[in-house]
Amino acid sequence: MLIALALLVAANALFHLEAAGYAIQDGLAVRLSISVMAMLVALIVGRVVPSFTRNWFAKNDGPEIVQPMGVFDKASLVVSVAALGVWIVIAESQVAGGCLVVTGLLHLVRLARWRGWQTTGEGLVTILHVAYFVARNRADAARSLDVG
Repeated sequence: MLIALALLVAANALFHLEAAGYAIQDGLAVRLSISVMAMLVALIVGRVVPSFTRNWFAKNDGPEIVQPMGVFDKASLVVSVAALGVWIVIAESQVAGGCLVVTGLLHLVRLARWRGWQTTGEGLVTILHVAYFVARNRADAARSLDVG
């Protein structure tokens, strides 16, 4: 968390430098801050959603789901960091867009492994899955198009 805080402070300082006319790289600060926030969401949701889902399934004789933060989840986060790093540095490139599409697909698989479609009996658990799906797909689509 301290790394994320330090990166957000750096992005804020860079934003002010850009605004003052010391254009280090146009939009770099915004991309850095968006990337840090996206990673925080991916990290925190990757802990909360599977745990809530697992608890609800345990109380309602549901299926077993994968352990949160297993090898696949960690690999998805590593790929996300790499893809976001590419996007930060070379935002308007096909390489960055391709990396972000792969990242989005990995997060879609990650979400599917949590079996959210089987939680429709509990709206609060279902909405966690829906919110992560919508947030990740909108963010990845926006970044791959270099919009927002």
